[in-house]
Amino acid sequence: MKKITRYLLAALLVLSTASLGFSASKRQQAMFKNGDADGDGFLSQEEFVAVKVKRGKSTAKEKGKEFDAKQRAKGFAKGFSKIDKDGDGKLSEDEFYASFQKKK
Repeated sequence: MKKITRYLLAALLVLSTASLGFSASKRQQAMFKNGDADGDGFLSQEEFVAVKVKRGKSTAKEKGKEFDAKQRAKGFAKGFSKIDKDGDGKLSEDEFYASFQKKK
């Protein structure tokens, strides 16, 4: 039953993302592809944190700002469960891309 529920939640996420007209940028697609270290088509929490820290460092450098990678990694790890909408412990592409939508 849990497995069916997870698949239904994932399907709803896909449909809701599609209905909002959200599409991932090439940069976001590259982040996902490069972050999927084991090639399973998902981002584990560890892979997600690595992707976000790498991007954060890059952005901070571009803006001439400091970046506390260790502290930010802790925050990204904490936020992972909020992004993992179906609770399966990994992020699908849709879950990852949806995390970039602006909050209203």
